[in-house]
Amino acid sequence: MGINFAKSSISEKVLDKKVLFIGFDGASKRIIDRMVGRRELPAIERLINTGAYFHSTHSFRPCASPVIWTSIATGKGPEKHGIKGFHDNTYSLRAKRIWEIFSMFGFPVGVMGHMLTWPPEEINGFIIPSILSLGRECYPEEYGFLWELTHDAGNEKRISPKRMLNYFSRCLDSGIRLSTFLELGLGFAKKRVPFLEDLDKYSFISSISMRTKLYRDLFIHLYRKFRPKYAYFHIHFVDTYSHYYWQYMEPGPYRKVTPDDVRRYGRKVYNAYRNADRIIQDIISHADSDTLIVIASDHGFRSLDRSQTWADTTTIRAQRFIELDKTGDLYISVIVPTIHATIRNLTPEKAAYYKTFLHSIEVVEDKKPLFEIQETAPGSFLLEFNREIAGIAGKHIMAGGKSYDAGELLMDVEDYTPGIHDGEDGILILSGPGAKKNTRGKEPVSIFDITPTILAMCNMPVAKDMDGSVITDAVEEEFLGKYPVQYIDTYEDQNEKDSHRKELSDEEARNLKEQLKSLGYF
Repeated sequence: MGINFAKSSISEKVLDKKVLFIGFDGASKRIIDRMVGRRELPAIERLINTGAYFHSTHSFRPCASPVIWTSIATGKGPEKHGIKGFHDNTYSLRAKRIWEIFSMFGFPVGVMGHMLTWPPEEINGFIIPSILSLGRECYPEEYGFLWELTHDAGNEKRISPKRMLNYFSRCLDSGIRLSTFLELGLGFAKKRVPFLEDLDKYSFISSISMRTKLYRDLFIHLYRKFRPKYAYFHIHFVDTYSHYYWQYMEPGPYRKVTPDDVRRYGRKVYNAYRNADRIIQDIISHADSDTLIVIASDHGFRSLDRSQTWADTTTIRAQRFIELDKTGDLYISVIVPTIHATIRNLTPEKAAYYKTFLHSIEVVEDKKPLFEIQETAPGSFLLEFNREIAGIAGKHIMAGGKSYDAGELLMDVEDYTPGIHDGEDGILILSGPGAKKNTRGKEPVSIFDITPTILAMCNMPVAKDMDGSVITDAVEEEFLGKYPVQYIDTYEDQNEKDSHRKELSDEEARNLKEQLKSLGYF
C-alpha cells in the first residue's frame, strides 16, 4: 500500500478513544516495584492494577535519550529515523512520530516536552518543546514566554518586579497555578542569595523539577482546551535526580559517600519518584474514561559496578577533550560507559581529520590506542576504552602531539555521574479501553513495540517498516478478536525524508552544551 493509501478509509475506522502518553524519563522498574510494594506511588499503582505492566528493554549504544524516545515514538531504529544523539534536531528526522501519524489523519494532537521537537511545526493542536529546546519557538506561539522563564539563562539576570508581574499575568492566563508561580519566584530568589542555594548539594536540579510543574499546569490547560486525540507529556527530573543522587540511595560501590551524605540525600531519588507520581495523578485526572493511558520510560538506572575493569568505571573529562580539538567542530556527550563524538558541519576533510585525531590518542606506556572506535554514521563516532589496556592509573596519554597525565583527561565515573543508564530496566504501563487489567508481563518487551501497540489499540494500521510489533499480551483477547491488527507498508513520504539537515548555530551549540551539563550528560 504505501503513502498513497486512502486516508479517509483509515480515519473512518479509528476508534473513538483518546491516547494520553506520559514519558517517564529514567524510570527504573526495579525502583517502581520497590516503591509500589511500599505503597508510595498511588497513581502508578492504580494504573498497574487496572492495566498491563511490562519490563521494557533495548540495547542502544550509546544509551542516549533523544535516540531512544525517537525510537519509541516511531517504532524504528536510528538508521531509519535519523537521530543519532543529543546534537540532532527536528531537521534530522527521517520518520514520522506517532503524533504526526494521528495528525496526518486530521486528528488534533498535543505534545509537551518531547525530545527533538524543537523547532516545532505548526499542527492541529499544540506542541511545546521543553527538554533541550534552544529557543522560544512553540505552537501556538503565545506560549513561548514559558521558555524565557525556564530555559533562558540571560533572562534570569534581567528579571525585575515589573517584568515578573508581566509573567505572572501571562502565567495565570495560561492556566499556571498561583502556587506554582510562587514556587517559581522563590526559585529566582534563591539564585540571588547564594546561601540558600548552598543548602543543597545540587540545588540547580530543583529548577528542572520546577520547570516540570510549570509545564504540567500549561499542559492541563491546553489539554482541556484542545481535547487532543493523542497527547504526550514528558517528565524528566527523575532522570536528573538519578544521575546526581543515586549513590546516596545505593551507597555500596561508591567510595566517597559518607553516612552523613546518606542521611541527608538518601531519599532524594525516592522523593523525585513520589513527585512524579503526583504529577501523573494531576494529569490523568483530566482524562476521559475512553482514554488509553500509557506510561513508559526510555531506560532505567543502575549503580556503578566496582567488580568491572577500569574501562567500566572511568570516563573522560569532556571539556578537556574538547579543548584538545583545535578546529572546534567536535561535539562530545558522555553516556557511561560510552562516549559519543559527532562532527559539526561535516565535510570529507573534517571526517578524515577527526578519524585521524581520535585514532591517534594512545596510552604511552602501552603503545596502544586509548579508544576502540566505531563510526556509527558519517561523522558520528562511538568511543569505548580499549580493553586490551590492563589499567590506566599512573599512565600517560598522548593526544594532539602532547603527553598528559591520565588523570588530566580521565576521571572516575563516581565523580561524573554516579547513576548509570540501564537499558534493560525500563517500564511500560497501558491502562484503559482495550488493555488487559491487572496483568504483569512475564517477558520484557521492546521499546519498538510501543507505537505499534498504541496504533493497533486505536484500530489504526501498523506500518510494516516499523521495527516493533504489537504486544498482544497487553491487549484484551476480545478486542483483538473484534479489531484484528491491520498493516500498511509505510507512513513515510520519501520527499519528506530528503529534507535538508540544518546544523546548530554557534549560540545554539553553546546553549545546548549548558543544558547537557545541567542534565548530567557533559
